[in-house]
Amino acid sequence: MPGALAYFTQLVTLRPSFTEGWNDRGQTYIKVNKFAEAEADLRQALVLRPGWAVPFFNLGLVYAGQNNPLKAVEYYTKSIELDTTNPLAYNNLGRMYFKLKKYDQAIRCYTQSIGIFPQYLNAFTNRAEAKMASGDQAGACQDIKAAADLGDAKSLKYFREFCAKN
Repeated sequence: MPGALAYFTQLVTLRPSFTEGWNDRGQTYIKVNKFAEAEADLRQALVLRPGWAVPFFNLGLVYAGQNNPLKAVEYYTKSIELDTTNPLAYNNLGRMYFKLKKYDQAIRCYTQSIGIFPQYLNAFTNRAEAKMASGDQAGACQDIKAAADLGDAKSLKYFREFCAKN
């Protein structure tokens, strides 16, 4: 990552109006848990390009990384308002609602994610987890089976051990 940070730093120094450079450096800072630096870069990207969904999504990652699910919800929601076609944003929003124990909202987000990308394995396993937490064992097993059918060996094992017996 130090090489990537140096590259993006040089890029934004030479071209301070290049929004993608600010966003990409912000993403790189997220990967090394430098959240304050990431936030500053992502906000600069938004100053340069206010209606861009990607930096809002990445700010959601910043706050999720800081274990601040309420702020993460705010930014994932804004990202979705600007781009309703991003299955990752719905999935990540679902994860934050799950952390907040808002299982019905989490399930709705995962369902949206799956509607956009029907082979999104993580959305199926996350929705299964939320359904289980909300007491819907049958629904959880359906999602575990769907994940297994997509080729997830861990889900297949869990389905055989937990769901197939019931």
